[in-house]
Amino acid sequence: MARRAGPINRRQIAEIERTGIIPDQLTDAFCRVINVLLIVHPLTSGAPAKVFGRPGEQVLEAAEYQGTYAALNIPAATAAVESAPTPKKTASCLAAPGEPRHLTPWPPGKYTSGGPSATNLTVSYCTWCGHTVKVPEGLSERQLTIRMDAHRAERCVSAPKQTMAARKDNAERLQELGRDFSHIALPGATSASEEGAERKRRRTI
Repeated sequence: MARRAGPINRRQIAEIERTGIIPDQLTDAFCRVINVLLIVHPLTSGAPAKVFGRPGEQVLEAAEYQGTYAALNIPAATAAVESAPTPKKTASCLAAPGEPRHLTPWPPGKYTSGGPSATNLTVSYCTWCGHTVKVPEGLSERQLTIRMDAHRAERCVSAPKQTMAARKDNAERLQELGRDFSHIALPGATSASEEGAERKRRRTI
């Protein structure tokens, strides 16, 4: 192991500029500063490998030839010490958009229309009514847009009057044709949870 470098003087700086070779002490000090372990393998002699720095974020290997070092190509998996994976939001995240993230999830049902949510709020969150629309996992952006548009057109309790009127006309047309229209939420036939959401929306306006 190379010795630690002390203060560098003008003579050492001039020697480095003249020869282009950095002393082992400075190489070791530099590797310690940047938290790197450097292993140098001599090519022309049977001397043991030189080790600079200490184990840190990266482990680098190089070959020495006539006083110069050349980096060796090694797989990226062995070049860096395995670090913690980047945190990602899970599918059961209950944190509402705009709210600070917490270490513990929100109580079930706090930001949903009923019961724990099975999907990510940033994926299926309706900005009109504040409900989380339950959708299957793995949907494309186009499929998700279709489902959210259908929710706003047929189920959203905070839809504007024009949408409510079109929803009522569509339900009457399906009823006249003898088809099922139970998937359409009509004004005045809301459930208890929808009525609560509607009252909450009126209070916040």
